[in-house]
Amino acid sequence: MQIDIDTGCGFCSGVVRAVALAEEHLKNHGTLYCLGELIHNAQERKRLEDLGMQHIEKHDMQQLPRGSHILIRAHGEPPSTFELARQRGYRLIDATCPVVKRLQWKVKIASDLAVEKEGQVIIIGKKKHAEIRGLTGHAGNRALVVEDESDLTNVQPGIPAVIYSQTTENPGHFAELAAQIEQIVHSGNPDAEVQINPTICRQMSGREPRLKAFAGSHDVILFVSDPMSSNGRMLYQSALSANRNTHFIEHAGEIQSAWFRNARSVGISGATSTPGWLLREVATRVEILTRENGSSG
Repeated sequence: MQIDIDTGCGFCSGVVRAVALAEEHLKNHGTLYCLGELIHNAQERKRLEDLGMQHIEKHDMQQLPRGSHILIRAHGEPPSTFELARQRGYRLIDATCPVVKRLQWKVKIASDLAVEKEGQVIIIGKKKHAEIRGLTGHAGNRALVVEDESDLTNVQPGIPAVIYSQTTENPGHFAELAAQIEQIVHSGNPDAEVQINPTICRQMSGREPRLKAFAGSHDVILFVSDPMSSNGRMLYQSALSANRNTHFIEHAGEIQSAWFRNARSVGISGATSTPGWLLREVATRVEILTRENGSSG
């Protein structure tokens, strides 16, 4: 049996950096509070908690003792979080993804200019996502968030617009909504300027086509992800569209040997929140099961 782990899956560079910062701090200081979920993966969360990390929400911050160390995850935070930390005397370890940080700066500049020139700043993404909350905060809470077509009624016709995307947004979905926004703006004034900025992380934008190619080149695909990961659910559907023998699992214990009947190759992939050690555990389990059942490649 040929067993391959998708080399393009797993943690993106922003998450790798955040985890490394957390591990380094835990090793040197022993206790670290993480503001929100560092990674949408229950097993990686448990591993970090076993090292001493404690996850908190923003409303918990004021209960922490002065001098507490708090990790800002890769999604970033609005300026109000940094101000609260300053007032309370907390030490922040800022693990905001560099790609997100650049976008925060762009959104802030665009929002300030929009006030001067009576324009509108629009961000395409998920309203409840932590990255979006951070971006809107940097925009002075003046940016319009468009998640789907139902939000298009809030776009102002005839008013110049600058459009950005959440860094993890689906490229096709962004293009569709951006085109509709442009039409709405031009319906009020054909000469109104519309700047479309597809600020999607390059690692993310290339992930889907690579995954489809990987899925199509194997008899069976095991997609490893936490069920709560929206990125995982989206990528699983992409793999499934390329290979109907794609199975969604959270850990190696969910694998069924019947899935590999008559298969000669198995591909293992995962979400951007799936740790490499978990993918390797799955590969080992597949190897054991196929050997026990006499499968051959």
